Amino acid sequence: TIDADTYYVGLLDDERIRLELLYDDGEFYPTTTITTDHSLAGWVVINRNSILMKDAIKEAPSIGINMTTIGKDRLSRSWMGTPLESGGELLGMVAVASYKPAQFGQSDLELLQNLAQHAAMAIYNARHHEEVTQQACLDSLTGAYNHGSFLELLEKEAAQTVETGESICLIMLDIDYFKKYNDEYGHLVGDEVLKHLIEVIKANIKGRDIVGRWGGEEFSILLVKADGVQGFQVAERIRKLITTFNMRDRHNK
Repeated sequence: TIDADTYYVGLLDDERIRLELLYDDGEFYPTTTITTDHSLAGWVVINRNSILMKDAIKEAPSIGINMTTIGKDRLSRSWMGTPLESGGELLGMVAVASYKPAQFGQSDLELLQNLAQHAAMAIYNARHHEEVTQQACLDSLTGAYNHGSFLELLEKEAAQTVETGESICLIMLDIDYFKKYNDEYGHLVGDEVLKHLIEVIKANIKGRDIVGRWGGEEFSILLVKADGVQGFQVAERIRKLITTFNMRDRHNK
């Protein structure tokens, strides 16, 4: 509908914009990231506002932007962009450009804004569905995977290990005398102990490794691509770190 040479969709990633979709002059480009500083895409995100330029090369400097290229090594003339917002959340931006000047009008910008509104809603819903799905897999107290989800992940990794011939390692652990500790200091302090244990575990395993709450004060750790020796070293490191940890209750006991 819009006669354009270039279009891209950028999603916010901390202080940068990740261009998930980038098409320029008949060619799709791999995902890339740009900064929000001194770019037209960044201006749209920072100001949370749409912009329409008849000749970006001439107009961009007036808002403090030095034109740079993405995709083809050639500057666009016509440029318009609009934010992706939904549920009060800024998700990113979408832009359309042309190598010809005065290629877009106000009606084109309104069409882009309408498309962006629908796209933003879809992205927002997809993200929050993923978050809800992820939360359903986690133990609400510790943030570790719950028993059922851990077993599913363990089964998946085990099957993959059989195919690849690599190894995995499973560590099972619990906290000694935890019932007595709960009875003496209270369940709130006991909860803090469990949460701290998970923090220690996560700080001593790789990003692909998985920690789950087996039940009560029992936990399991799946080390991906690790053998028994490596598993023992990780388990021993976690055990030693836990022995050096001192906790106090609300009465400073």
